[in-house]
Amino acid sequence: MAQENVLNDPAKQLNQLHQKQTQEKLYLHTDRSSYVAGDQVWFNAYLVNATSHALIASQTIAYVELINQQKEIVLKRYVKVANGVGAGNFKIPFDQPKGEYVIRAYTRYMQNFDLEYFFTKKIKVLTIKDAQTYQAAKGLTEDTKNKKSTTVVKSPKTKFNLDMQFFPEGGQMLDNLANQVAFKAIDHTGKGVEVQGKIVDNQGKELTRFSSVKFGMGKFMFIPKPQQSYTAVITYQGKKYGFTLPEGKNIGHKMQVTSTDEYIQVMSQVSNGYSIEQSSVVAHVRGKVIGKHTYKQAAPGFVWRIPKKNLPSGIIHLTLFDANKVPQCERLVFVENPKDLQKVAITSKDTKFAHRKKAVFDLELKDAAGNPVQGQASLAIVRTDLETSQAKKMNIQNYMWLKSDLKGHIEHPEYYFNKENKNRHEVMDLLMMTQGWRRFKWNDMPQLALRPLKYEREGGFTIKGRLYKLYVEDKVISGKVQFTSQQNIQLAGEANTDKNGLFVLKDVPIEDTTNLVFTGVRLVKKKRKNKIKEKKTNIFVKLEDINVFPSAVPNNYFANASPTIINKDALLDRTHKINRINAVHGLEPEVMLLKEVKVTSSRPARILSKIHMNSTNTVDFTKLDVGIINSALSIFDVLQGRVAQLRVRGTFPYQSVSIRGGCPMLLLDDTPISNRFLSLIRVEDIAYVDVLSTSRAAIYGFRGFNGVLAVYTKDRAGIVEESNINGTVVNMFHPGYSKAREFYVPKYDVEKISKDQLDYRRILYWKPNVTLDKDGKAQVAFFTSDESANYRIEVEGMTQKGKVILGTYKFEVK
Repeated sequence: MAQENVLNDPAKQLNQLHQKQTQEKLYLHTDRSSYVAGDQVWFNAYLVNATSHALIASQTIAYVELINQQKEIVLKRYVKVANGVGAGNFKIPFDQPKGEYVIRAYTRYMQNFDLEYFFTKKIKVLTIKDAQTYQAAKGLTEDTKNKKSTTVVKSPKTKFNLDMQFFPEGGQMLDNLANQVAFKAIDHTGKGVEVQGKIVDNQGKELTRFSSVKFGMGKFMFIPKPQQSYTAVITYQGKKYGFTLPEGKNIGHKMQVTSTDEYIQVMSQVSNGYSIEQSSVVAHVRGKVIGKHTYKQAAPGFVWRIPKKNLPSGIIHLTLFDANKVPQCERLVFVENPKDLQKVAITSKDTKFAHRKKAVFDLELKDAAGNPVQGQASLAIVRTDLETSQAKKMNIQNYMWLKSDLKGHIEHPEYYFNKENKNRHEVMDLLMMTQGWRRFKWNDMPQLALRPLKYEREGGFTIKGRLYKLYVEDKVISGKVQFTSQQNIQLAGEANTDKNGLFVLKDVPIEDTTNLVFTGVRLVKKKRKNKIKEKKTNIFVKLEDINVFPSAVPNNYFANASPTIINKDALLDRTHKINRINAVHGLEPEVMLLKEVKVTSSRPARILSKIHMNSTNTVDFTKLDVGIINSALSIFDVLQGRVAQLRVRGTFPYQSVSIRGGCPMLLLDDTPISNRFLSLIRVEDIAYVDVLSTSRAAIYGFRGFNGVLAVYTKDRAGIVEESNINGTVVNMFHPGYSKAREFYVPKYDVEKISKDQLDYRRILYWKPNVTLDKDGKAQVAFFTSDESANYRIEVEGMTQKGKVILGTYKFEVK
């Protein structure tokens, strides 16, 4: 009976779900929104409780992916998140085409819920070819600027369709009552378009006029009559459109909400002589109930006022239930509480700095009462002419408070928080009337509260597998599995199987890609002595695919508005300049030329030479910059873009390689191996790679028909057993946490770097994991570059208690 009462009380039911199935939110602060292929993307992850927004203290893994417009996962990273934060980076492959990409991030626990809850951010990627083309065009312009010419550009024909949706406040329209109806007009791409028109009845009589306010959204008020139909008539781009309004109901409930600076007023009504008695309104923020009002008297309606003073920032969800606890009306209202936004103060002795000079900035965070606030933040310093300002793009504030909790595409979420937009509160309320809450539905509540969760929170990597009888894969065996690491003797453990032979190793702390050795043990019970005996023969250990990533990529990932490149010409010109500087010194992008270092100790060196003197191409790993080696997850990451006709497909650790469309023979120190095994060889152990084309691989017979990829390691370090020993032992290379590179800035006070080596950076400075201490303070110091420009510091973060941190500061380098 107690359970029955809980399920019949919406507020208690919601609290039960909130306690049993707390959700998570993950946000990535990235250094920029626009990149060039080959650039590093720097990011800092923030993992919070989806309701309170407090940083989650436990350790876990954030899975970060780059997805292209073909909905293919280009690359993945495993990021360690501790105390709610984790730093990382990845390099956009050189061979990726220009266009829009999506960064997706999530935890394993978040896979229990809809993919809509995953963090996504759209970025724009240009290519080095774009920079070269721009530079050539620029030179052509200079040569022909004094010549008269006429260029005719034909605009592509665009198929245009206008669509319009109507949203009666609360969800339904009642006859003979004044109804407020919101609307949204969109084009064929889903983008809001500004419209104006009129409402007419079925005799063509005009009742009212309307016009959109922003993003195609607006509202109007009118009183529908029984047995009447209504049409919205719009003329847009010379074409007349007609859209039918929802039908009014003779009996039902109605909710009208007014939001002022001080309170939210909820007015509830019923039509046609019905009573509101025993009806109630439940209010919650992100699943936490903040109020409930039940009207116990017989009346046609009631009013409830909710003070805003102590409400948290975010979406207030109001639901009207009838006397039988059936939801009848819903309305969303947004609350913006200034107490929840912590503005970090950024100060410096200077606002102008010379080239290659040390710049020091102090950060201080206080609450409204002047008390210091602790928190975690990250900091990016960008050129003001190349990156949209913090207030005009997605940031941690508009993501946590708005985007992460609304269903569907939100056009320019930053608009609603930019104080320069005087009508932002009006437009926000229209958004609340036209968008839907996405975390749960009331009708699904009983099932949600009782369903088991498939994925647990993980403190480390999860490895699964089964034990089978050797050579009989459909015969499972009960027993246990033990594992050890060849690189780290302290990394070891064991797990028992269930009756189906399944074993699960949880929270395995793999700091770096390592070779794990798994041993299967069969437990046999002796009847006479009632003891358990371990047997390690005739057992087959089969490991499950370690790829926990969902393969599905929703179509709406690329429906959101594209990030704006505010100065594409300047970005391309700068990229071309940086590439020319690097080319002069034989450097890859993001690499600085350091002074010569003398090595005083040595060991006998192995002479590295090509085994195949007629190889088509050789990549000498010993001559590659250490930054390239450290940032690569596999050998394929290094080869991609460095060998003609060689293509890499898939993402680590499931990569494969092809030469001219065919699968080449793979050799590791002259031993044939698989794609999977080669992808897991440590990059730092590789000496060089020989690539033989089809014609030059004839010595390998049919196996070399598609060419040969021959990999040679330092001191044959790559040879590791891949097969079973009597079926009981399996070796497996398992990826560890993706190591975040440190953003390199020369220290001009200790390093003597020639002025001939120009210091131009893709981004002036990036600093993750900035800890604001118990006094709310932190300090950041770095050296400026050789580039004269105006810069902006952008700080994002979260306090321990779930308050958003934002801050900006402008300075000049000259």
